[in-house]
Amino acid sequence: MKVVWLCFLILVSTVLADAMIESVVSLQGIPKIAVAIITNDEMLLTKNNTHITTLKNEVELKLRQSGIIVDNSDNAQNCLLIKVQLFNEGDLYLIYITADLYQPVVLMNNKTVIHASTWQTGFYGFAMRMRLAENVKEAISNINTAFLNAYLEANPPIKPTAQPTPEPTKTGTPI
Repeated sequence: MKVVWLCFLILVSTVLADAMIESVVSLQGIPKIAVAIITNDEMLLTKNNTHITTLKNEVELKLRQSGIIVDNSDNAQNCLLIKVQLFNEGDLYLIYITADLYQPVVLMNNKTVIHASTWQTGFYGFAMRMRLAENVKEAISNINTAFLNAYLEANPPIKPTAQPTPEPTKTGTPI
């Protein structure tokens, strides 16, 4: 089974390298972003004291701290979707995480608007069961940092222009 995992890891790394979309152009001008995290094994993460809601809140907090507006509405147009997939062989786990930014896109051939992934990154690695939750949390944090760096590169914060300091007015009685 370990040979199968190794083959899978090599295949995934090749596919990931070819499939990642990390162009910052698609991130320009996005006003607000929703966050969603899904997993194929939420019960396993919960058993290891890691809750999807907690992970989502940590991602959203980091976005807010960077000046990005988080959209929690039901009709959010732009969504950072983080998918956590866990596969195990005994106490050894393969962690495969992808993050995609989905946003409305106009198809050039018929002007139809669809939601499509316009930015993507990912992580894969191995962890023992006792460190699984810690490794998943760290990987999501690293993915979030990669997204923030790309977003801020595409949307640099506007620095206030320096205003000249007015001279103080002279008051008092002339001598």
